[in-house]
This record gives sequence, structure tokens and C-alpha cells, in this order.
Amino acid sequence: MPHDVDQLLGRLAAAEVCAPANLDQAVLAAIATRRADERRARALAPVRMISVGLAMALGVGAGGFAAATAAAESHHLGAFSADTHLAPSVLLEGRR
Repeated sequence: MPHDVDQLLGRLAAAEVCAPANLDQAVLAAIATRRADERRARALAPVRMISVGLAMALGVGAGGFAAATAAAESHHLGAFSADTHLAPSVLLEGRR
């Protein structure tokens, strides 16, 4: 389906396009807002990284402590025992 570029440009030039009166200001305001948001995000990046690191350290520490205390206790393992000492349900219940 061939298109004549000159014909298409002529139709585009003849078409009446009405742009909003404050289009330039709206575009510039949107650009300024986006730049401010990017600056804010870059400024808060270290805080986010520190909070993720602290959350991971807390989770690993608490999980390791719970697993170590559960593994250190003596447990009876019967042939039909369903209570395993490292099962998530046992670790989440805490001490009995």
C-alpha cells in the first residue's frame, strides 16, 4: 500500500490543529516535576538500601537463632512422628 509522502504532508499542513494555549507551560511543568521526583528518589536511595540491609540482617539473625535453638534441643523421633523439630509450624509456635 504505497503512500505519497508529499500528499500526506500536504494534507497534514492543510489540517487545522488547535493546541491548548498553555501547552508549553504544561510540558515544562511536567518536566520539572519529573526531574524533582528523580532527584528525590536519588537522595533517598541510600536510606532504602540501609533499610533493606537491616531487614535482611534482622531476618537472618532471628531465623538462625530459632533454627539453632530448635536444633540444639533433644527430640524424640518415632516411626510415625509428624512433629519434626525444624518444621515451620514448630518454629513459628515457639517454646511450649
